[in-house]
Amino acid sequence: MTQAQTRSSAPVAQAADPHLRPALILIVLFACARTLSALSFTGFGVDEGYTVAMSRDLSLSYFDHPPLHQWITHVALVLFGAGPLVRLPFVVLAMGTGWYLYRITARIFGGRAGLWALLAFGISPYFYAVAGSWVSPDGPLLFSMAAACNAVLPVLFPPPVLFPPPVLFPQPANAQARAQAAAVWRPWLWFGFWTGMAGLSKYLGVFLPLGLFAFLALSPRHRHWIRHPAPWAAAFVAAAIIAPVLIWNAQNGWVSFAFQAGRALPVTEPRLVRLGVMALGQVAYLSPLIVPLLAVAIVRALAFTRAEDPARLLLWLALPCILVMSCTPVWGNSGFPHWTMPGWFFGFALFGDWMARNAAPAPQSRPPARPLDGPLARPPARPLARPLALLWVRPRVRLWAGLWAGTASAFTLALALLFASVQSSDWLLRALPARMAAHDPLIETLSWRPIGAAAALQSGPDWAPAFVLAQNWIDGGKVDLAIGGRLPVLVFNQDPRGFVFRAQPAAFVGQ
Repeated sequence: MTQAQTRSSAPVAQAADPHLRPALILIVLFACARTLSALSFTGFGVDEGYTVAMSRDLSLSYFDHPPLHQWITHVALVLFGAGPLVRLPFVVLAMGTGWYLYRITARIFGGRAGLWALLAFGISPYFYAVAGSWVSPDGPLLFSMAAACNAVLPVLFPPPVLFPPPVLFPQPANAQARAQAAAVWRPWLWFGFWTGMAGLSKYLGVFLPLGLFAFLALSPRHRHWIRHPAPWAAAFVAAAIIAPVLIWNAQNGWVSFAFQAGRALPVTEPRLVRLGVMALGQVAYLSPLIVPLLAVAIVRALAFTRAEDPARLLLWLALPCILVMSCTPVWGNSGFPHWTMPGWFFGFALFGDWMARNAAPAPQSRPPARPLDGPLARPPARPLARPLALLWVRPRVRLWAGLWAGTASAFTLALALLFASVQSSDWLLRALPARMAAHDPLIETLSWRPIGAAAALQSGPDWAPAFVLAQNWIDGGKVDLAIGGRLPVLVFNQDPRGFVFRAQPAAFVGQ
């Protein structure tokens, strides 16, 4: 294995480029601005409307998912009402997720790799929109998983102390022991806290502790942590945090666990065609311009890293989720591409390392200076020369990398503008043939607010509606959002989802 191949195994990142910090700030601010601008003219999607409807009532947990994102939505409803600002907490969480991704990547591979990882995360359509601003469990899940990984890295890969500072005032032995214990226990307890928050966000959070345990078990350098009490204390903290989910399920016949597990249970013969559909869906979610390089980075890390390397930890956090969730539709009842996204998230750090290695410009030798080529022979710079020089001094990346970054960013921006324009007007429906327009998936994102003013829903001197009927849980979420939660919504079919826990139909007999 060459030195270039083993650089990813170094436990300490190289010195960060001084230009990365302002560039990072610009990217985060731009991501925040574009997301907030999208909030002003895009309506709520199907899952968002349903989540808002379920979040009107606080509960220990809910039918579809653990409760954290619905608790957040409930607070946002109280503060901002059922408008676009409900998404604001999820925008803030996405910014924090991006920062943690940068910290993780920079700690392992260096600041330049962290910037590339953050760029890919920001321009990936799924992480830009769904996990970046929508009312969904994915935002809190990714934030918690990133925070947990960032918390445990220092204790698993401590930086070597090359030049220890002189000890002027020696501490007592017991004080040194307490400091050393705190340096070990504090990261593990924080890992347990954020792992619990991931479990409180979505059941896919289970891949975080499973991936870490597999890494500890297979890494000779880290196997001793399995015998240490700190990781088990972290597991206790995580279990305490997800206790509301367990209590609610125990009170309701474990219905949420049964619903989610039922999707993965074998129901028919294996259907390999679903594997291809799942793969194409992931390419669309991540962007066809990102997936090839992301896959190359993951394969490279798998081939050229050792069991104790930090890159191998990222692989254990990424690959189990990607592989298991990708194959679930082959034998299971259903499957969706976004199930694999928590795994791909950790792949962005490996992508950043690959780009930092291959996109950096080749060093160029400077020709010897001529007699009149020194600084004294040059005219003084004009007032605007220095600010402009800060923006562009020399090419920072190879040409292909710059073209890739610009094209991928423009692709995602074009998708966002297309999505917003279709929602704000019906030009696409009018342009498409009637047969195609009837199957437009964006129809489900249109607002149903006009029905809130329907005469049948208004109270009169001799009439007061008691409830509203909906054909399915999707329509139920739209109706609840339109009427502002004024009336209970009943769903009469075999799959009412969480509506059955909000209002029992038997209570409205005769009304």
